[in-house]
Amino acid sequence: SEELCKLDENQWVEFKETSHWDNKKEISIKREMENRGERYTPGTIKFVKETILKTICAFGNSEGGVLVIGVQDEKNGGEITGWQLDQQIKSLKNKDEFELTWRKWVSDFIDKFSSLELVFSFDSIDDKEVVRITVPPRKVEYSYASLSLKSGNQKIYTRSGNQVLEILPGEIGKVFKGRFL
Repeated sequence: SEELCKLDENQWVEFKETSHWDNKKEISIKREMENRGERYTPGTIKFVKETILKTICAFGNSEGGVLVIGVQDEKNGGEITGWQLDQQIKSLKNKDEFELTWRKWVSDFIDKFSSLELVFSFDSIDDKEVVRITVPPRKVEYSYASLSLKSGNQKIYTRSGNQVLEILPGEIGKVFKGRFL
């Protein structure tokens, strides 16, 4: 993981500071709520979870990849932050819970095949622990993966360089011809 963290994000590598929440927005929400005298609960802004699910789906539909949690991407400073912020969330409080929770989310929102193929490791870098989630390319017999979000819509993603791209229904045959179709 240490060598990975020296790279820029690319076709096979993605960095996230946390797996569940946007820390900058959380700090802002916490201040606002405390100023109003309201009780703050960590994990209010959860769109990072959806972003990570999209990335896992995209890596599987592409050539695979590695997602490293606890590292800011280069545009945010590239700092190793560790995954301790996620540990404030009850379902992510330790290594076992983190892996079980993420496997369940992947199974629930993508499919069980994607969940079964993930490889989790917890590595120490600069006295901080990061989570490395290795996503292999999907097996042909599983076909392509799609992500089902709260809206009930299924969306398909792939990786292109350092970004996740949505594949529209009319593009499926072109994108996956020769691999899944």
